[in-house]
Amino acid sequence: MDAERIAEGENLVSEIEASAVDATWVEVEKVPDSRIQAEMARVSRDQPELLTFILGSAEGMGPGVSELAGLIFFVIWRVFRGETRGKMKPVTAAAIQRKLEQNERDLIRLDGMDPQAIDEATIAELTRQPAIFGSMLEAIASAQEDENEPLEISPEDKGSLILLLKTAIDTLDDARDEAQGKTA
Repeated sequence: MDAERIAEGENLVSEIEASAVDATWVEVEKVPDSRIQAEMARVSRDQPELLTFILGSAEGMGPGVSELAGLIFFVIWRVFRGETRGKMKPVTAAAIQRKLEQNERDLIRLDGMDPQAIDEATIAELTRQPAIFGSMLEAIASAQEDENEPLEISPEDKGSLILLLKTAIDTLDDARDEAQGKTA
């Protein structure tokens, strides 16, 4: 069947496995504090527009939310970097804006939805990278439910954070397709 689809010129989606996402979280948790600045400088060199977009957009969301956005974005970037054959080009501001507008339309259907009702099927309809998207949702929920220091995120900020990070996932996914010789 895949050969037929390739022969017809259909773009085969290259979904990143949950095991790769989980392994990246484990790697990131082991990064010593002394290396964080160097790692973020590397992200800034690889994806300057996207990093600026994420951190700038999350800046006014409340204490701790910007840091959470930076951490989750760092993991997303590391997942894509590790799972891409070839070198991804930096995502442009125009590509970010296009995806942001598309995602605003796509995510409207989640408004008012109980977070527990967002299942794998819903996630699969929203993104070509459900493992990364699900991991992002899990990281946000985990930060909010932390026993020692729960992160207070208003529903509006949580929605905005999901929108920003989904935009990062989608733009990096397109850059990955391009790096691997696929059409985005």
